[in-house]
Amino acid sequence: MGKPNLLERSRARRAFRPAVARALRREARLSMAEIGAAVNVSEGTVSRWETGLRRPRGEAAERYAALLRQLEVDLRRG
Repeated sequence: MGKPNLLERSRARRAFRPAVARALRREARLSMAEIGAAVNVSEGTVSRWETGLRRPRGEAAERYAALLRQLEVDLRRG
């Protein structure tokens, strides 16, 4: 992915809300394992993010934020 995009990572961390992320995943009918595979992290990592035990960091935060944004857009379209 090259140089870290610190501004994007900061935005991703601030925008991340566990309950919203979980609701988007469920509405999209995706499993934690599927989200993990898409973001290149384990299912357990996604679980910890969704319960608020951990926050996404680094490139994983960027990928997760992008995925959540895309899910939101897709779900709005119907």
